[in-house]
Amino acid sequence: MLSRLSCVSVPPGSTLDNPREQNSFFMTTRTRPRWDKELISQGNKFLERSANGQNITSFHLEAGIAFWHSQKGGYPEKWLNILHHYDFLLQLNYSPVVALNRIYAVYKAKGRDNALTELVNQPLPQNHFFFLLLGELYKVTDDKKARQNFEKALTLAGTKSEKQEIRKRYSH
Repeated sequence: MLSRLSCVSVPPGSTLDNPREQNSFFMTTRTRPRWDKELISQGNKFLERSANGQNITSFHLEAGIAFWHSQKGGYPEKWLNILHHYDFLLQLNYSPVVALNRIYAVYKAKGRDNALTELVNQPLPQNHFFFLLLGELYKVTDDKKARQNFEKALTLAGTKSEKQEIRKRYSH
């Protein structure tokens, strides 16, 4: 049920059995024209039905994050709600991946400087996602640091699709 909230049609020939492929696909290639509006609507109904209980789980919070991602636009309310859900999710079930995603939400909701401060002050794994986010954060203000971080992300990326996405982000 919750997997339907991803709202993305999988491209022909893709296999999302490999978790590394799945993470990179959902993190980087969400394009609105491919989203299935019926699945978004169905996912919203499931989310509303799940809100009737007394307990909140990480599934509820992840579904809430997916809901807010499915809303058009990058307006502040959207990103503040996503950030709020990540804050609760980290309290309920800490994960370095969730912490990194939360920092991206900080970037969108509160700006680059706040995100950089949090990113450098948290003990996070130094994987390609970490360096990809650093590259994004430096992209506008320090081209040299952005390039260094994108190149480090590229060397750490494990799949062809991850490397393609990093090259695409770096070229913009």
